[in-house]
Amino acid sequence: MKKQQTHSLMEMISYTSIDFTLDILLIGLALLWLAYIVLGWSGLMLVSALSLGGYMLYQYANRSDHP
Repeated sequence: MKKQQTHSLMEMISYTSIDFTLDILLIGLALLWLAYIVLGWSGLMLVSALSLGGYMLYQYANRSDHP
């Protein structure tokens, strides 16, 4: 009984992280759209460069091989 409960908790966490990722993507798209409206192409390029850099830093910080 206890083992089944932990399993469902892990499933719930994985579903939540998927939803969280989708939310982040939607927010990112909205920010890109807003930057494009306000600043034009240069704003779009700036925001996409910043978000890509932030994502790469995030991946680098969370990689599995570092101590």
